[in-house]
Amino acid sequence: ATPRNGLMPGNTGADSERSTIVVANALAAQQWEMHLSAPQIAGRATAWATPPLATYAAWLDGLWADHGGDRGEPLTAGQSAALWRRVLAESSESAELIGQAGAAEWAANAWQLLHRWRLDPAAQRAYPDQLDYRAFLSWCRSYRERLEAQGWIDRAELEGTLATRALGGKGHLVAADLLEPYPTRAALFAQLEARGCTVTATTAPFVAGTRRAARLADSTDELRAAFAWAARRLAEQPGARVAIVVADSARRHGEIERLVATA
Repeated sequence: ATPRNGLMPGNTGADSERSTIVVANALAAQQWEMHLSAPQIAGRATAWATPPLATYAAWLDGLWADHGGDRGEPLTAGQSAALWRRVLAESSESAELIGQAGAAEWAANAWQLLHRWRLDPAAQRAYPDQLDYRAFLSWCRSYRERLEAQGWIDRAELEGTLATRALGGKGHLVAADLLEPYPTRAALFAQLEARGCTVTATTAPFVAGTRRAARLADSTDELRAAFAWAARRLAEQPGARVAIVVADSARRHGEIERLVATA
């Protein structure tokens, strides 16, 4: 992918409509939607076209649905985790493991890392003193055998498999703030470009802000001060959008709702 700013806020022309903007996760999708809709929000528009945003995982799922052939849907994260736990539970090392759940999570992460860097676990070898690595490679063989026996594929394999497929169709893919390049993703993007898709990278523009610190009595006082500050900002600029970041927001949901109501 060629790093350049391929999409700017307010760009709603034909090129933008043919674009798919791929972002890291659901939170990034919300942030980019607000960023790209800033002109409409500032102009107090009542409706506008939703930017063509997709999380990277959802975009991969769509690509797999079109080009996966008869392999079926990939395993969900929960299904993959359950399969790893079963592999470890039935392994010769199971009795020596303090906790199988933690080891299974570690193995799944290592499996994904190997695939991202285009390293085939079947081609890896452990030295005699690398007991943990030898066990891991054994688990990988067992995991692979179970996938193949059932005709399954897990999410760690999607990028590498798709990079070998004939991905047809033109279009414009914008990779927005995907700041963790690795070989398998690069190979997938290269395959898309070879088939006529334009792939560009973009990042949100840098914004210089001012940081201030205030000493307050406790966390409730912090929230009260933050909401008062936000209310003043909105009174001055009714079209503004204000974000307040709260630690443990789920646990403090009731407290937040009460303070917002009074503010």
